[in-house]
Amino acid sequence: MNILIAISVKTILANIYCIAITLCSRIPLQKKETDMQDTSVPATPASQTTIHVHTSKSPGIAIILTVLFGPLGMFYSTISGGFIMSIITIIVGIFTFGFGLIVTWPICILWAALAAKGDSKVITTQTS
Repeated sequence: MNILIAISVKTILANIYCIAITLCSRIPLQKKETDMQDTSVPATPASQTTIHVHTSKSPGIAIILTVLFGPLGMFYSTISGGFIMSIITIIVGIFTFGFGLIVTWPICILWAALAAKGDSKVITTQTS
């Protein structure tokens, strides 16, 4: 239980950090009065580097959560997949009296692992 709380806190802090970076990058910088007065020489565009920070998700944690909680564990790696598989698992579970979970549970595990692996971009730099 402590691991899940730590993971949740880490994810929340990472999301807050990403939001703060995004908001700060949209705020225009104010020019100093000396820069505004000197208009005789046009400035040449300098090379700019854009860094996109994206939190990565561990496929191992995604597998563990999905093994323990089924489609609810998929919400760690893919929210839309978690909703889709939750609905499918409920429908299949009702019509097969629970025996269909033998098929849907491994599908959930595989989908969660692939979604977490596909979300492993950490930092992308672009120079223009």
